[in-house]
Amino acid sequence: MHAQNPVPQSFPKGRYDQLREHSPFSLATVQAPVVAPGPGFADNWFVSGIARLGDDDFVTIKSRDLAKQFSLFSNETDRETGVSVASVNWSDTVGKSTVILRKGTETAKLEFNEAEIHATPQAANPKPLPGVTPPANMQGGPRPGPQPGGAQNPLPPMPVGNPAMGRPGGAPTPPVHHRSQVIQPPQ
Repeated sequence: MHAQNPVPQSFPKGRYDQLREHSPFSLATVQAPVVAPGPGFADNWFVSGIARLGDDDFVTIKSRDLAKQFSLFSNETDRETGVSVASVNWSDTVGKSTVILRKGTETAKLEFNEAEIHATPQAANPKPLPGVTPPANMQGGPRPGPQPGGAQNPLPPMPVGNPAMGRPGGAPTPPVHHRSQVIQPPQ
């Protein structure tokens, strides 16, 4: 008896080459892959402020990570970045004006950061950091001078320092909120 090979052999690699050359579904010419553009010089920047001073536009640019900030007039180039203002497109709506910057032959259109526009302004009297002694006018105790109503301050001075020491049993003292009022100078 004649022994046959139980494992079938593979077809040669060039079996379909002739079909592939004459296939109606193949591309006539191979196109070079499209190179994705790299990041632009201003991809991480936004407009922080914009003004018109005389005949010149003045813009302030910030990076999103807040590591860089610079200001430019419309007729100058920033020494560090090599960027200049190409144009400013003014809008009557707050935060909708745009700035076009130029660096060499490349341009970039920048807009305001919506989060910065809608952010609440900083408080006039910021809260002191823990472990930092506040100025004398913010420390506890009677306030100098006359009190409202003409009476002297009958309250004992408030403890300053570790808030955990303010109550028996080591319970923290609740924060004290001071009111402030801005006094406008006479005109």
